[in-house]
Amino acid sequence: MAGSDVRSDGFSLQTCHNIISLLDMDGSGKLGLMEFHALWTRMQRYLEIFQSHDTDRFPGEQCCDPGDRGPVRRPQLRHRI
Repeated sequence: MAGSDVRSDGFSLQTCHNIISLLDMDGSGKLGLMEFHALWTRMQRYLEIFQSHDTDRFPGEQCCDPGDRGPVRRPQLRHRI
């Protein structure tokens, strides 16, 4: 997942705490190497899934431009779910 693939304001602190608590298998409050690997792999997979269903993206477009996007339309949302 290259930096240019995703444009985001990032995750909130609470979201980061939640992600860590879900993946922290040893209860240390931190992610070890294997736990971080699992997180990174899942994030890459979620990005691939999102991009494969992003019907607003123009053909050949590599990354999203939030300025060109509006809300998700109902048919697109139904298809994603």
